[in-house]
Amino acid sequence: MKLSSTVVYVGPTVSRVSKADTLTTHPANNTIRRCRVGQALEERQNLKDSIVKEGLNEAIKVFANSNIIVGGNTRFETLVTLGCEDIPVQELPRPEELIQLYGGVDEIDPMHPVVLSKLRADNTRVTVPVIDRYLQAKEGIKCEEETYGEIKITVGRKKEIMRESNIASNTFDMLAKLELGYYDKKLKVNVEQRDDLFAELLEYKQGKTVEGQFKSQYEDFAERHDPNRRTYDQSDEMDDLLDDFNWEALQDAVLNEVGYMKNREWFKKCNEKNFKGTMVHHVLAHYFAEFWNELDTDIHAIAVDNQSRYDIHFMKGDKIINSLEIKTTMGTTWTTLCKKYGYVLLYKFSAEMDRAAIITSWLDKFWKNSNDKELWKAAGKGAALDAKDLYEYGNYDTRLGSMYLENGTVKVATGDIDG
Repeated sequence: MKLSSTVVYVGPTVSRVSKADTLTTHPANNTIRRCRVGQALEERQNLKDSIVKEGLNEAIKVFANSNIIVGGNTRFETLVTLGCEDIPVQELPRPEELIQLYGGVDEIDPMHPVVLSKLRADNTRVTVPVIDRYLQAKEGIKCEEETYGEIKITVGRKKEIMRESNIASNTFDMLAKLELGYYDKKLKVNVEQRDDLFAELLEYKQGKTVEGQFKSQYEDFAERHDPNRRTYDQSDEMDDLLDDFNWEALQDAVLNEVGYMKNREWFKKCNEKNFKGTMVHHVLAHYFAEFWNELDTDIHAIAVDNQSRYDIHFMKGDKIINSLEIKTTMGTTWTTLCKKYGYVLLYKFSAEMDRAAIITSWLDKFWKNSNDKELWKAAGKGAALDAKDLYEYGNYDTRLGSMYLENGTVKVATGDIDG
């Protein structure tokens, strides 16, 4: 069947051939197929090329005696752009529920749940961004609640609509929390919605994922409201106490512990740098708290377990008033699973683990370097802080060792060097 000068229909026998101007694209199709970038755009072009080269092999689908398209909306739009006026149509039997409402010939409501369910089924075969699958599922749930009443729409039925939209229920829940906010049982507070993070997904911003945006929503909120996770301000009192701290005693204690381990046969055979770094990390936290608590201050330091965001909590009574993150490295880059701001202790030890440099800083979340990049940069599954950015940042103190610029390269030395 010839549809235009460039398009032929090569599929099975159809129910009817309709004029293009008598058919209507489904209004909800703009929700699920609104994406015009990346893989979705490429898929549309591939469909167009295939129709021109090989012919149309699948008709447009409508319910019997209806002109509202429930299957093949994108095919229909492509045919129109190719100049087709005659459109092959396959009629689907009207379900009993539609017959009861609209009879056998009256036009159906395109937003009726039965119609939307068929539309969702048709769109599972195509590449659709997860945010659009969420919007389709949300729209489907809303329409069923309005049609049948919220009480009759069970959790199971909602999950079925999500499956029809090809979106996992946990992904749907994360997006709903991002869009609407939610109550956090652990913090016992309402976490506000994040229109900015949700908008980045709506705009298909590159590199943004549902999991990442949801994590940012929680972490940004927790930093302000959870004493164990929040970023505390820099203060003159904390700076003065860090100046008074006995860094040489800390270094001696750490190297003494490391020296003991170095004499163990199994340790000599261990080449795992991450293990050695973790060991030094815990030793540092233990002795830092011990020597801090020898200072003449009512601020008490405690080394906290891994369930906390930071390694050291500074307490006045039973209240956390500040925190310290400890990071170790053998090079000039410190890494973390999640970005840490506020006070940090940056420890760089030699390959022989017999010398070290200690740097302290208060990291500003909003500072940007000369390339408009923040201090912590994405690296693998976490983030990295490079000495060159810390050097440009300038708000740091070298307690032991040196950080200096040599021939345009920032270096961290475990001894005193004039740079």
